[in-house]
Parts: sequence; C-alpha cells; structure tokens
Amino acid sequence: MPKVSVIIPTYNRAYLLNRAINSVLKQSFQDFEIIIVDDASTDVTDNLINTLNDRSIVYIKHKKRRGASAARNTGIEIAHGEYIAFLDSDDEWLPEKLEKQLNVFDNSSYQDLGLVYTACLEIREAKQKRTLIPNFRGDILKNLLVKNYIGYTSIPLIKKECFTKAGLFDEQLPGSQDWDMWIRIAQYYEVDFVNDILVYVYPQRDGIMKNNAGAIMAHKRILKKYEELVKALPRKMRAERYFNEGILFWWKRDIAFSCRYLLGAVFLDPSKTIDIFSYFAHKTWQKMLFMISKNIKSA
Repeated sequence: MPKVSVIIPTYNRAYLLNRAINSVLKQSFQDFEIIIVDDASTDVTDNLINTLNDRSIVYIKHKKRRGASAARNTGIEIAHGEYIAFLDSDDEWLPEKLEKQLNVFDNSSYQDLGLVYTACLEIREAKQKRTLIPNFRGDILKNLLVKNYIGYTSIPLIKKECFTKAGLFDEQLPGSQDWDMWIRIAQYYEVDFVNDILVYVYPQRDGIMKNNAGAIMAHKRILKKYEELVKALPRKMRAERYFNEGILFWWKRDIAFSCRYLLGAVFLDPSKTIDIFSYFAHKTWQKMLFMISKNIKSA
C-alpha cells in the first residue's frame, strides 16, 4: 500500500495537467499513488493520460460533470494511502513538499495531528504574486472560523482517517469547499505547518471565486452552517470574521450584506471603524494611481 494518495481533480485542463503530474513525479518522497479524477472533460485529457506510462497513476472519468468536490470525494473513496494530498490540475508542488510534511507528522508533539499545511506562492495573471505564510498550529478551530488560514486544497497533507470523522467534501457548496472541510477537520484534530513555500497556486479566470453569485452563496451557506460556533467566538474574533465577510460581500456586489456585516464588526469592536476606513482609503488610492498610470501611458 502506498503511504500517500495524491488526488488530482481535473476538468478541461489538459494544457496544464502535465505540469501538475510532473510536480508529483519529481517528489523527493516517492511512496505514493496518483489518482486523477476527470470530471467529464471534453478536451484531450484522455489522450494526455494515455501517453503516460506510470504504474502509480490511476485514471477515473466521471460520465457527467459533478464538480470539483465530487471529483475529490471519488478519489478519497478509492485511495489506499494512509495520507491524502490534493493537487488541483492548475497548480504545482515543489520537490520536497511531501517529504517535509511527512517529517512533521513523524516528529510532531501533537497527539491528534490530522493535517499539515505549508506556505505557498499565489501567482495570478500579469505575474502578480502573493506569498501566503502559515500562522497557526495546534487547535486552530477558532482561527479557521474567522478566516481560511490553511488556504487552497493543493496545500495540506491530511490523514485519511480525518475524512471518516469529518466526512467528505460538501458537494452542495458552490465554493469555499476547502474552508468548510478545514473547519470540520479542526473540530476533531490538531494542525501543524511547514514554514516553507512548497506549493505554487495559479488561480484561473474561470475559478469559482471569480463567479460573484457562487462566491456569495457559498459564504452565506458557511455563515449559516457554523452560525452557533461563530457566535461563541470572543468579540474581537467575531468582529474580525464579520469584517472579512463585509469586505468580501462588498467586492462581490452584495452591498446589503456587506453593510450588515461591517456594521456588525463595528458594534462588536469599535476599533474596526479605523480598519474599514483604512481598507477603502487604500483601495481608492490604488485605483487612482492605476488610472493616472494608464492615462500617462496612453498620452
């Protein structure tokens, strides 16, 4: 049996899939299986897989499109590994990712360690880059109720037993399925991290968070799902959660919900007034600089 099952969900990503697969095959830790779950692609993904000659690769194709969560769940259900790692077909790993995460599992002092995440580099269009650094370890449930501090599904290494206790990915959520899963795992297990950039994440134009309606619906469902847990947070943490939601709803153009949560943040923590003012002043200044730069170039 392999130590790690690497699950790669994909849909019409033949032009990127090879990069993701190669980043797994180049891992310094080699005791793994790769499960590629094709969510009914209509491109040449089948042809690409047929060119691969590696016994560690298992390929499954859904007859009809069911979504990324369903693809991940299909992979979990047939995985043989003691640990599960997900890699979106857009993304890639650095060679020491699995080795360093397994070292944390082997040497951690936490008795109920279920998940190890890492730093990652987010690379967007126009070569915009952002480094996501781990901050929290141990019992981080309260932190995760404030914000998704673990991040993308391509980042963590997870004990397979976690999915027995926490359940599979919620296939009814139109987005933020990763955040929902991390919250559920954190209710049963402790978390640790590797403070190295070991994952490159490439958000795509057709990602769910670019879909305003899907992102809004997902966040509203998660707010409802964990309403009682959020209400039990200390006031400042709850204010921070409401502030985060208010900003997201603002940019997703749900102004009524944005105002509701920004006002809720100020009610719980009046100092959030400064954060709200600073945030929008900064964004306004950025937009002004962009417009000035654009006008200078076109002059």
